[in-house]
Amino acid sequence: MKTSLRAVIAGLIILALVILTYLGIRALIARKSTAGGTFEQTSGVADFVLAGIQPGAKPAEVVKAFGRPSLVKRTSEPSIHNGDYVSYLETWIYPGLEVEFIANAEKGRIAPDAPGEVMRLLTTDRRFQTRRGIRVGDPLAKVVRRYGPTEPDDDAYWYCNEADFLLFRVKDGRVASIESGWTFD
Repeated sequence: MKTSLRAVIAGLIILALVILTYLGIRALIARKSTAGGTFEQTSGVADFVLAGIQPGAKPAEVVKAFGRPSLVKRTSEPSIHNGDYVSYLETWIYPGLEVEFIANAEKGRIAPDAPGEVMRLLTTDRRFQTRRGIRVGDPLAKVVRRYGPTEPDDDAYWYCNEADFLLFRVKDGRVASIESGWTFD
């Protein structure tokens, strides 16, 4: 009898530990904070998603999410990485959202047919949010809670890793615009 009682108690203790571990992990995820490290140390690819689109996404993903753009702007410039190449930029404009694509080609070659990959996203519309739930109009304090402290550059609050960035422009203590994209050397 004592053996079976001990087995039941041991089972209940194990069950309690499993439940507490599960609840602890859920609490950490729900906090969405950078406790234990800087944004650069704790961020992942998904942290740079804006309006459900990630830098590097293909045009078909953008069309699926938002349909065809209301306006398209095209420009080109010498590649900042290799002078033998041209960067072709195509910006798709939607109400409150800009999506900029980049495709590269060797100088003298025909420009690519497709816009390439998403290089940058910019929103000034509250309808769109970051992966951590920040929207235009949110207080700066919410940004700091979700992404951690950072040194402002005038009204700009940058969060970066080696490949991507998030930029929150703030006016009167509230987010005025959000930009996400690739960092370049």
